[in-house]
Amino acid sequence: MDLAPMVDADLDVMVRDAKIVRIDKPYVLVNCKTDQGIEDVARHILHDVLFDQPPKNLVSQVR
Repeated sequence: MDLAPMVDADLDVMVRDAKIVRIDKPYVLVNCKTDQGIEDVARHILHDVLFDQPPKNLVSQVR
């Protein structure tokens, strides 16, 4: 979201397209300036993509 104005992206269009493409699957809008959505993405990567159980040293950073 923080890059959207720089590249003339329309967030409403991005959300609409995400709903179409993802159907019932989740999606997250991320804003690196405000940290919006970053924990959600990190949690998804740690728990659902990379590991059966996340490394103990990273758990406290994400929760």
